Amino acid sequence: MEGVFIKLLNLSIQASILIVVVLLLRFILNKSPKWMKCLLWALVAIRLVCPFSIESIFSLSPDAEVVNMDNYVGMPNIQSEAAGTDRSVNKYVETHDNEGVAVEKKNTNPIYFLSIIWSVGIVILAVYALGSCLKIWRRVKLSIRTTENIYICDRIDSPFIFGIIKPRIYLPSGISEEQKESVIAHEQAHLKRLDHFWKPFGFCLLTVYWFNPLCWLAYILLCRDIELACDEKVIKNMDVTQKKIYSQVLLSFSESQKQILACPLAFGEVGVKERIRSILNYKKPAFWIIAVAIVSMIVTSVLFLTSPKKKTYEITFHIPAGCENQLVFSDEEISSLKKNISFSVGRDIGDTEIQLKGVEGKEEGAYDEPVYVTPGMSAKMQVERGAWYRVGIYASNDTSGEKTVHVSVKNVEVRIAANKETTAENEPLQDMIEVSAPTIDLSSSTGADGSTMYYADENMFIFGGYYGLFVYDVTKNQITRSVDLAPIGCNDTQGDNACEIVATEDGSKVLLSTASSNMMYVYSVADNQMWREPYNLDGYDLYRDKYTDQAGFDGKRAPYEKDSDIRFYCLVNDTTIGELGYAMDIQSSYHTIFKETNSIYHNVLSEVVSRVGLENAYSWNNTVEFTEDAEVLIKMANDETGEYEVYGIMSAEYGAFGLLLNDKIDGEDNWNFAYVPWFYSGAPDGQPVLEQTSDGKFLFTYVYAYDDAPLWRECILDCGYDTGYMELKTIREFRSKSESAGM
Repeated sequence: MEGVFIKLLNLSIQASILIVVVLLLRFILNKSPKWMKCLLWALVAIRLVCPFSIESIFSLSPDAEVVNMDNYVGMPNIQSEAAGTDRSVNKYVETHDNEGVAVEKKNTNPIYFLSIIWSVGIVILAVYALGSCLKIWRRVKLSIRTTENIYICDRIDSPFIFGIIKPRIYLPSGISEEQKESVIAHEQAHLKRLDHFWKPFGFCLLTVYWFNPLCWLAYILLCRDIELACDEKVIKNMDVTQKKIYSQVLLSFSESQKQILACPLAFGEVGVKERIRSILNYKKPAFWIIAVAIVSMIVTSVLFLTSPKKKTYEITFHIPAGCENQLVFSDEEISSLKKNISFSVGRDIGDTEIQLKGVEGKEEGAYDEPVYVTPGMSAKMQVERGAWYRVGIYASNDTSGEKTVHVSVKNVEVRIAANKETTAENEPLQDMIEVSAPTIDLSSSTGADGSTMYYADENMFIFGGYYGLFVYDVTKNQITRSVDLAPIGCNDTQGDNACEIVATEDGSKVLLSTASSNMMYVYSVADNQMWREPYNLDGYDLYRDKYTDQAGFDGKRAPYEKDSDIRFYCLVNDTTIGELGYAMDIQSSYHTIFKETNSIYHNVLSEVVSRVGLENAYSWNNTVEFTEDAEVLIKMANDETGEYEVYGIMSAEYGAFGLLLNDKIDGEDNWNFAYVPWFYSGAPDGQPVLEQTSDGKFLFTYVYAYDDAPLWRECILDCGYDTGYMELKTIREFRSKSESAGM
């Protein structure tokens, strides 16, 4: 509802300017035909009704989004540890306190309360209009028809038209024959002009835009101009005597009570003195006056019914020779002036996907997933207003030379990229790598070399080990980014494949490279993206270089500056992943890093299980397409005896994230959660398998991701029969189920 109110508020602001212009034109064009004033109000109606407008370089209309939701503070934004679950955790945080207990959601957004008041106002005016119509209908339901659509009624004092689809003219029973002729001529003129439709339509617009005082003024003047235009139509061929008779009849039926009415069209409803003066002084307008009025309306339409033309820029891409469907980035960087960016491509590029890479911005991940665009059709991506981005396209070039292409963008500022990526011959500018979150066992050791600090500032630190790379937000007390290092071969800390990991001075990027490779991986913290490029640290200002001489910077401690002093974050209890913690400076107290985060998952997943109930779990080969906000349990697999089972958890908070593992103890169920993503297809060839091995453990095989093909994981389930503990440890990944060792 807030979104609708914001849209109507913006239309109201645009229409307010047009109403002021119409008021000036009514005064300037006072000698023009009265029906032209009604056309001016029609321009206002178009502005209030039409949610879009044609762009024009001549437009004087304000921006279409004078007011937008970006100006108001919403709920807190929390980033989750696992990739793809940010939206889910945010929903959980909105409705739960720090202990995981459900709390009442309170909306303090002022727009929310204003939209409620606006809705109440609409209801009040709608009820008023309905009540007025019912009151009139009770009075005229016993009327007697004389001819066609003309009725005589004893319970009314003034003539009027009532009805929209089948309008009727109602006359008071005491009307004389001389009065009847003038009144019928007036009311029939209303019907020919369709005023019985336009006046209720105007009141409907007033009902929606009741909060705008100028809309009330516009409606009052519209009613007056409708009557003046109708009078003019009736008397334009009358002589002086007939005009006087018509004026006397009008005066005799003038209403003393003044009120805002949606209907009916009463004969003496509004502005009687002005109408009589206009009737008696009527002169046929000169041609030049009509011409000026028409030109004025056309100019007004161009200036105020159009929107300012948005600047379009052409950003340049150089496609290397021999490139085949690879991601290539533009020479320029763009910054959006709105909350979205519009892209369009030509036939020289063809169908492609557009990917944004964050360069500067406050919000993490404030962009869409890659968007598909085709020639002749524009595509939009939601972004953070004011942030800067590089634009990438997937392009091919089968020629022997470099090819230059362009992409059109609207609503942006453009600047030349400060640091362009370089490549070897016949190699794309960047090779984007899919980022996945690691699956970790809290009881596992942090390794012989333990964990390492790579970066720190007042708000966060970056650390990791063989088990993954992590960004920890100290203001939120949780991990906000995590990277599985195994897929890129950076999980070794010793030997020929040992990985060098360094952070940039501002903490925006982490550079990873193995000793045996001439390439390196660049991980962008803000937008959770990773790409590969030739190994070269010369183009980066490194965090370690800034603090090389700082005592205590040994990999377990990471320094940062605050209030001109050097402070530290220290890793402590670096034995198991679950016990790993951090302390600030040399304080004795510390915070565990992983358990606090996993407790968030545990609370939500356990609530889903309790709400849905295992008895309501779906079988794997169910054909139902589940929605994103579904809360569902899927029976994934069980062993031959049926004693050991695995359920998949699908929730509004996480989507398909989390497994429920059953380890029997003395015949009783003992449930364990595994905090990992999984993919549900419902297809028989995609069903997970749970098989017992010769050493008493279980081999669990399931699909955990799907892009062009399913990506399978083979895990060992080590069931501690005496303890009820189950360890889910990934041993390998493969693309085809037939590759499984257990098949």
